[in-house]
Amino acid sequence: MKDDKGNVKKNYKGYTCIFPLKFACRPLPYFLEGTVHYLRVIEDKEQAKKIHSEILNSELYDKKLKMLKINAPLKNISLDVGRITVFPRGWLENESIWMHMEYKYLLELLRNGLVKEFWKMSKDVLVPFMDPQVYGRSIFENSSFIVSSAHSEENLHGQGYVGRLSGTTAEFISIWLGITCGFKPFYVEDNKLFLKFSPQIPFWLFSEDGIFEFKFLGNTKIVYLNKLRKDTFGKNAAKIYKIVLIYNNRKVEIKGELIPPEYSYDVRDGKVKEIICELE
Repeated sequence: MKDDKGNVKKNYKGYTCIFPLKFACRPLPYFLEGTVHYLRVIEDKEQAKKIHSEILNSELYDKKLKMLKINAPLKNISLDVGRITVFPRGWLENESIWMHMEYKYLLELLRNGLVKEFWKMSKDVLVPFMDPQVYGRSIFENSSFIVSSAHSEENLHGQGYVGRLSGTTAEFISIWLGITCGFKPFYVEDNKLFLKFSPQIPFWLFSEDGIFEFKFLGNTKIVYLNKLRKDTFGKNAAKIYKIVLIYNNRKVEIKGELIPPEYSYDVRDGKVKEIICELE
């Protein structure tokens, strides 16, 4: 740039002023976070299923570990994009299995109704199902990240490390809510409170006797009796047909899967000690 007298213009630091004539867009490699946000806002199950299929066929998917990396390989990417480029591949912020983001992805699969896809991936992704010899720590502990197969040291592949606090636990609480009772078990209709459990549990998580138990609202024991040991989602899913509410001094039997207002408030207020749901 030049001034009115034809002299080269400079800024207050003495650098030559320029006027860009055009810009060239250079897209970055895929990042898992973008997909997570997209899945959160769409309301189309088939579109979500298509996106999930594409992700599994992209460079975000670690075929060896069957997990999702935080980003695709940063090929020929300059330092201008930030510190991510200085980490070795497969470690911390560069191409590792960033557990918080991966759990966010799982949660969005569940929210979009892709329950079958969720459980297929969960067997490799959720920490309780991992091999502790590979994970390198107790399966009762979360990690910040897992070293992906992109790392040059093969003996580290699949090991979990704690670089900082992880939000994985917070995401798993939401996942736990979704698979055990549904994201919105309580709902209001005609200004009345109803309670409906909508479990999304695969048959293999039920005991040999067809039992699955968990705590609801911190105090109430929920027991699912699924004697046929069927999935509670998808085609031919097991459905709740009878509910028994157990108070300290009485029992109430309800036909069907809906807990009406006269009892739903008791459950919410912690007055019901145990709820037995029979499925068929």
